[in-house]
Amino acid sequence: MDLKIALLTIGTELTEGIVKDTNSYYLSKELFENGYSVTKHVSVPDSLEAIVKEIKQLVTEFHIIIATGGLGPTQDDLTREAISKAYGKELEISTKYYEIAKENHPKNGAKRLASFPKDAQLIEPGQYGAAGFLLKENQKIIISLPGVPKELEMMLKKSVLKIISEFEKGLGQPKEFIRRRIFKFVNLRETQIEEKLKLIDGKLNYGILPKLGEVHLYLSVKSENESETQSRLEQLDERVEELFNDNLFAKDDETLEQVIVRDLSSKKLLLSVAESSTGGLIGHRITNVKDSSIIFPGGFIAYSNELKEEIGVNKEVMVSKGAVSKEVAAQMAEATLKMTKSDISVSVTGIAGPTGATKEKPLGLHYIGLAKKGKETKVKKFVFRGDREQNQLLASQEALVMVRESYL
Repeated sequence: MDLKIALLTIGTELTEGIVKDTNSYYLSKELFENGYSVTKHVSVPDSLEAIVKEIKQLVTEFHIIIATGGLGPTQDDLTREAISKAYGKELEISTKYYEIAKENHPKNGAKRLASFPKDAQLIEPGQYGAAGFLLKENQKIIISLPGVPKELEMMLKKSVLKIISEFEKGLGQPKEFIRRRIFKFVNLRETQIEEKLKLIDGKLNYGILPKLGEVHLYLSVKSENESETQSRLEQLDERVEELFNDNLFAKDDETLEQVIVRDLSSKKLLLSVAESSTGGLIGHRITNVKDSSIIFPGGFIAYSNELKEEIGVNKEVMVSKGAVSKEVAAQMAEATLKMTKSDISVSVTGIAGPTGATKEKPLGLHYIGLAKKGKETKVKKFVFRGDREQNQLLASQEALVMVRESYL
């Protein structure tokens, strides 16, 4: 029997889209890495009725409910009251936490912070945060944590993971081991990836998610034997590498720019950039990587035609072909390669939007040039269909993909 876990995030700021629910993301990720799968996320507003109703429903379906938020000192912090009502418990004031709370809060706020359902086991807070608590009943458990991310993270690592492990043992549940690997691809569609996965023997637990300019495959393995789990994941890792070859560029947390910096460093190659429509985004992505100075001497943000001419683009070509053209992209890359004494130079010129399009040159049109020492310059044409920010991100992504392709 799998241990069923649900997350309940509480706060009107979440349901109205004022604040992002980062707690669900963090809890799901950390729990998964510790061998536990979350099967439901629910968000409810600061409404006593809504919170009570949701808790009563969740407790019929799940072994563990982790609730976050609503533990503060103000009247809209209703989680303590809601859990008490859902479980038919009275609220009791903890003398210990009341003495602590009244040092920083008025009387009513301090009482609220120090109130917990009868029979609750308290979870130590951080230096300034609210204490959490848990209730066990009928082989079910609800854990209530503050909504402040740093406080929640501290409590999870210090107390909650241990609480869950002990609760699992108490149920007589065998420990399950879960391992996951993320595979990152370029130049492949989701359906192409899924078709190739059919060539792998055995049942697969996977998800495929498109990203801007990438597709990510999430493969997970679960069993009651830790070494078998790890061995199966390693087998899958090898098989995915065999099937996807150069389309697979990274795994887990590694990014495309990190891969490029690592590879160019090992090959002792220098990369430079000449950017127009991306406004320095490619250079920014590269220089965000540790030790990128080893492979990146620099480049140019040549936004105006005058500056493009300054770095070596022929004025007559810009007049006859336009600044957004394959000829200008090629000359930008070639001139930058020469000026920076690099081995590889990538250039971008385009119409990011929302204005600047013509009948001949639509919104999102980009030309990306790649010059490499001793090789013929390549230029690729793209028409991106996002907003300005998305088009810039996609252009920077395709430029980095071309850089990687140039040395494979």
